[in-house]
This record gives sequence, C-alpha cells and structure tokens, in this order.
Amino acid sequence: MHCRGYKVVYGLDYLITEAAARLNSLKHEVVSHLSSSPEALLVVEEYDKLDCAARGLWRQLLAHPERANITSKRAVILMESNLGMTELEELLTQMGDRSKVKLAAAEELLRGVVFAQWRASQCEAYEDTLKFMSMIDVFMPYFPLERQHMTQLIDLALRDRAELLRERRDGQKITLTWNPQVTHFLVGKIEFSGKYPLDGAKVIESTMTRQVARPIRKAAALPGCMARKGCTLELTVDDGKRLKLTVRNNTGAVQHRAPKSDKQEL
Repeated sequence: MHCRGYKVVYGLDYLITEAAARLNSLKHEVVSHLSSSPEALLVVEEYDKLDCAARGLWRQLLAHPERANITSKRAVILMESNLGMTELEELLTQMGDRSKVKLAAAEELLRGVVFAQWRASQCEAYEDTLKFMSMIDVFMPYFPLERQHMTQLIDLALRDRAELLRERRDGQKITLTWNPQVTHFLVGKIEFSGKYPLDGAKVIESTMTRQVARPIRKAAALPGCMARKGCTLELTVDDGKRLKLTVRNNTGAVQHRAPKSDKQEL
C-alpha cells in the first residue's frame, strides 16, 4: 500500500570532512517531508548517538519549526534509544513485577538518565538542555523481555512456521505439530542474564533457523512430503536433550499408526 507520508532516511557512514554536507542533506530531507506531510510519524532511531551538530538541528526544528517554514504540531515525533535499559532492568528487578512499576517512576528515571547523558556531551548550555528536555512530552519505557515472553514469542514463531507450510504454493500438504515441551526446549537454547534474554527478541529468528527451519526444509524434500497427500511433521523432545522431528506420510485415517516405512526421523 502506497503511503505518501512514508519515507526512510538512512544514516550512512561518512568521512568527518563530509559531516556538514551530510547534515544539510538530512535537514533538507526532513524539512521537505514535513512540509509535504505535516501529519507524519517521524522516528529518530538511537537519538542518544547524535553528535552535537545533529542534536542542535533537532532542537531547532522542534523549538522553531516556523523558521524552516514547517509545522510540527500535527506530527508525531518518536525518538528511540536503548539508553536507560540497564536502569530499567534494575528497577524491574527491585519491584519484582512490571505491574508494580508506576509509569511516572519509570519516566522520571529515563528523564534523569537522558539529561545526564546530554549534559555529559556538553553540546549546549545548561538552559538549552533543559529546554530540549521540556519539549519531550513523554518518556515511554520499554521494559526488557522475560522468560515468559520468550516462551510466547517462540510459540508464535512456531505457529508462523506452520502457517507458511500450510500455504505453500507448490501444492504440498504439510502439517507441522508440536507440544509445549518443544517450546520450553527452544527457550532453553536462548542465553539469559538472570531473568532477561541477553539479546532480547532478535535471538528468536536465529534459534528457529538452527533448531527448526533447517530440519523442516530437509523433511519437506522427502518423497513422502512431495507426494500428493503430503505429510505431517511432528516436533517432540527426545529425553529432554534434543529436538526430534518425525515425518509421517498422510496416507489416510491411519496416519497416526503409520508403518516404519512411512516414518523417518531426523
């Protein structure tokens, strides 16, 4: 779907001597876009890593948009950062449960962390840093994922994989099944630091690729799965130590009692 207000501006690597030209180019892109799409959603990723010149640009655009002949009152500006993640983990651990953490307390924590980081960079006067902070309406905390969330995400990834197998365009009829032990086994392959996964949700894809996707691709190429009636792929945990994939041909109502010739293990 085409959206006139959608635009992506990439921050590419550049030489120090090109910094001024790159900043002018960024200003042009942002101002042009806000002029043509005043109700845009503007996302600035990792804003804490902006250098002084880039941060000055954002401060001026937010404080005085009329000078650039734009209005930002109808735009939603989201500045994303991992800044404060460690402090949020400590707060969450201290409270014991995220339902006990008040939004006001988390927001105050993040506001203090950001202010301290901005002051340490010494990009502007103290008063300008305060003014910039006052233009941010809400500091929205994103608490770290915990084990129960990873369990839900793994199960969702398995469901997505099963849906992809059902919707194959080559006409193969492949069904993927699993039990809760499979989900817990896959979560156990994720590295945690205490209650929290070290790399958040991004490890889901790599875990699924290594443990599930590769053996499934091999199984889908077996003669039984390539046949007209297709096959059923059953994921189980063997003695709690390894994942087992059992392939059964869909040969009528007795597929759950399929003979050994119709059953292969990977």
